[in-house]
Amino acid sequence: MREYRGFRIEPFEGVNVGYAPARHNKAKRTLTPRTRKVSGYLLCYPDGGEKFVATLREAREYIDRYCGD
Repeated sequence: MREYRGFRIEPFEGVNVGYAPARHNKAKRTLTPRTRKVSGYLLCYPDGGEKFVATLREAREYIDRYCGD
């Protein structure tokens, strides 16, 4: 975890479900959602709330734009 201008920046790894059309399982007659691994950084606002970004550089640029220089 890192702190930058009052924001917490935490590494994040997880799974994104349903990013593409679901596959049809003919044997079970169900739809199976497709998944993919995602990793990046989670920005935690000082007043609550979160935002996901892909890189640490992108996180710092977003915070600088949000706070102003």
